[in-house]
Amino acid sequence: MFRCFDSCRELLVKYGGHELAGGLTVRDENISALRESIEEYARMSCPVMPRLTVTADKLLSGRDITPENAASLSRIEPCGQMNPEPVFALSGAEITAVYPLKNGEHTKIDIKYDGSRASALLFRVRTADFLLGVGDRIDIMANMSLNEYKGVKSVTLRVIDYRAHGLRQDAFFAARDAYEGFERGEISDRALLSKGNPTRDELVKVYKYIKASKTPLTYEQLCISFAGSGINSFKMQIIIDAFCDTGLLHLNHAGGKLSLTSPTARVDIDTSETLVKLRGMI
Repeated sequence: MFRCFDSCRELLVKYGGHELAGGLTVRDENISALRESIEEYARMSCPVMPRLTVTADKLLSGRDITPENAASLSRIEPCGQMNPEPVFALSGAEITAVYPLKNGEHTKIDIKYDGSRASALLFRVRTADFLLGVGDRIDIMANMSLNEYKGVKSVTLRVIDYRAHGLRQDAFFAARDAYEGFERGEISDRALLSKGNPTRDELVKVYKYIKASKTPLTYEQLCISFAGSGINSFKMQIIIDAFCDTGLLHLNHAGGKLSLTSPTARVDIDTSETLVKLRGMI
């Protein structure tokens, strides 16, 4: 961040920071130029943008999830910046229940995992935005703590991150990068662009799926639902863009929710600006 600030120094009144934070002062009239300068710095220094990753200290088995083990973690306290709290991974847990907390602002799930049962808390994950449901299998990165209520001790998992079990993250992000490269006009590889070109049948399948949903869906939920179907995250975003271009779909930018509209005239999806652009490049 400091190197980025330094590259923009002519636009800044002052800037600085330390290992954990950076700050700057900029005049109102320079904000637009600063934004452009930061984006130029990113293009030059990070051709492939880095992603935050989470690494587990241990992959848990079902027999590891015990009140005794959770209590034993107090031996390494206090935890903080130089002594981080241990991170544990669970792979393929089955969701048995989903509960809203604090009016749905947070979410609690019950899971069955390798012969054991536990509860997991997802703070700042609205229940309406939770991507999975009862019966789905989930991979979890979490901290583990001891909970005691009315004399009964149990294990609580505080979820740091999660994903649908079996989701190939490398393929998901590679396809997402391809879409963003397409948007910026940086991709000329026809074979790569072809991987984002949906067939008529795929367009129909996604449309019918959205129509059958009782609640608005997100892009991520659609990607998970169609994983393994041949519709990668690049192609799914193209489909969504095509539906939005032609007025078939409305995107609520505040929550990222997608809902079908009711067009008053017949829609020719092939006239979508996104599809015309993509197919012209191919």
